Amino acid sequence: GAARYTAFGWDIEMDNIIRDYFLTENKKSINKITESKSGFIGQSIWNYISIVYGENTISNIINLAKIIRNPERAISSSLGISFENFINDWSEYYSQRISSNFIRSEKDLYKIDIKKKNIGRIIDLKYNPGKDQLLISSVKRNLKKIFVYELENKKLKVIDRIKDNSNDESFYISWKNNEEVAYVKSIKGKNFIISNNTISNNKEYKSLEKFDRISGFSFNSNESLIVVSGSINNQKDIYLLSANSSNMKKITDDEFDDIHPKFFKNSTSIAFSSNRNNSNLNEKKNLSDFNESYNIYLYNLDTTTNNLVQLTNEPNNNLKIKTLFNNEVLYLSDKKGVFNLYKQNNF
Repeated sequence: GAARYTAFGWDIEMDNIIRDYFLTENKKSINKITESKSGFIGQSIWNYISIVYGENTISNIINLAKIIRNPERAISSSLGISFENFINDWSEYYSQRISSNFIRSEKDLYKIDIKKKNIGRIIDLKYNPGKDQLLISSVKRNLKKIFVYELENKKLKVIDRIKDNSNDESFYISWKNNEEVAYVKSIKGKNFIISNNTISNNKEYKSLEKFDRISGFSFNSNESLIVVSGSINNQKDIYLLSANSSNMKKITDDEFDDIHPKFFKNSTSIAFSSNRNNSNLNEKKNLSDFNESYNIYLYNLDTTTNNLVQLTNEPNNNLKIKTLFNNEVLYLSDKKGVFNLYKQNNF
């Protein structure tokens, strides 16, 4: 914990794990925390000491702990409080801070009861248009899997799988309609978009072998066009593909990272995230045009100019866009230090 706090201070990963810990009913006592989580718990303890008692207190505690070889006594002696009371204060601090931002219904009206042991760690999930099924991607041991979960009868069906133990998103799962799902899969080193009918199990393959890596895709409403974030020679650009032929058009062509593209419903407009700082696609770019953060840009296929519309302009990351019917977008943003869900109208 001390090592993690020294290296990272406060960070998003610690905040998320602490949030989950304090929002979990019947949580384990602090001395029974698993090894994978113990470093984050310790990091949060040192973060709490820094906030409440001051940064200099940390070095005093660590120096005393080296001498007496007992971290609990070192904390107790340095802070003038029993270790048990200190842990209670730490717990109360985070509990109040987290519960004030996350209010959950006691009736759990929206809780979906899925046995985690069956699917492992969830990476992504999407409702179907009928809101009676969930499409889930997860990782367990050395396998990533895609499931369809039927909400009414609580049945879980495996759609596909690959050997991969990372937590990174790779399938970019989506529903094409109420029965058909689409996702990206690498087969023998070549990328494909697979359209899979969840009832008949029929599969259709759209080759993306020109691309080294995919960072999101989206079908338009009539499923005739596909917008793809594809990487060629480590350059992530936006491409427009015909769903039924090999026709392809390059929309962006520069050194910026353009990711997570989404068609608007019944529209020719596309939203995507980019670390660019220039909306003109024709202008020659320089280093000052690069951003450290990702903002949301819009592109219309019917435009007569080569200009993008910048929807957000913030010094933080705005990612994982979901377009809605009323020209609104949902997206994740870390503008408050942790990722939260935001909604914005593009007019």
